[in-house]
Amino acid sequence: MVNRLNIVLRFSLILFGVAAMPGVSLAVIHAINLDLGIDTQQSLIPGYNNLTGPALTEPTTTLNLIDIFGAATGITLTPTWSAMDNDTGVALPAANFQGRYPDEIPGIAQSALRDNVWVRDGQSLTLTLNNLPANTAYNFLFYGAAGETSTGDYSLWTVTGSNSGSDFIVPLVANHTQVATVNGILPNANNRITVRFEGRRPDGTPQLPGVNDDGLGRFNYMRILEHSSIAGDFDANGVVNDADYTTWRSDFGRLAHTTGADGNHNGVVDAADYVLWRKGMTAGGGGAGASSDSTLSVPEPHAAALVGALVLSCCGFRVRRRCRLPR
Repeated sequence: MVNRLNIVLRFSLILFGVAAMPGVSLAVIHAINLDLGIDTQQSLIPGYNNLTGPALTEPTTTLNLIDIFGAATGITLTPTWSAMDNDTGVALPAANFQGRYPDEIPGIAQSALRDNVWVRDGQSLTLTLNNLPANTAYNFLFYGAAGETSTGDYSLWTVTGSNSGSDFIVPLVANHTQVATVNGILPNANNRITVRFEGRRPDGTPQLPGVNDDGLGRFNYMRILEHSSIAGDFDANGVVNDADYTTWRSDFGRLAHTTGADGNHNGVVDAADYVLWRKGMTAGGGGAGASSDSTLSVPEPHAAALVGALVLSCCGFRVRRRCRLPR
């Protein structure tokens, strides 16, 4: 009886976690939330990590990251500030932005979105992710914003492992429409990935030497999706088989920061990812797939368009066109 109760409770927790983070595919190994900002506005509900401290300080505590279900991931995050002075740190509550927030991050706690840390005058914050497992890739989503009465120029994030990518948000004041995304980053030989955050002038150029309070960036929230790096392994179980086709088909048309089925990291799950799955089946012998070709098909364009239109009309998703792809 106790075992049955535990199973029911665990299943309920999983359902709650998925409902609290809409759009995250079950193919993802871990989905991780990080709240950055002042320590009086931490996200204390289950499933959030907090990089916080008193206003105008630079928190340096290494975090043992948990996923959205509260489970340990084995990944650590270490923050490093390029300067420990008044050009970096935790923002005052006066800089809070109370929303509304971008449609790409539904269900995220306001406590994780409204407050921020900041850098300016050529300084930066680096987040180092350690102990990343083999056969994994990572999709990142970033959000930065400041209240209408606060200054905020341009936030730039550069993610580096064995490959790299970057994206930015501008402007930051009252930002209710933009997120930045970097997809498909692989750990380096030391099983690490670094995220470098910096502020720039509104036109994207670096701070001007000798100009004070120039090039300000804001960083409020980060989401990490950990998924399989094996081509075609969309359900993240370490093998490529018919179950991955099912995952790909169910996620067809979805954005990369909500699923691990974007195998070519072009920002969306599409027919090109089906090609990767077929190649993965061939490389692995293609046993199951070869026997079921007659039942496997790419979603018809008109059907996909109808599904996409329905999702967009219901959820108000906005696809970012300027995302920097990994290089």
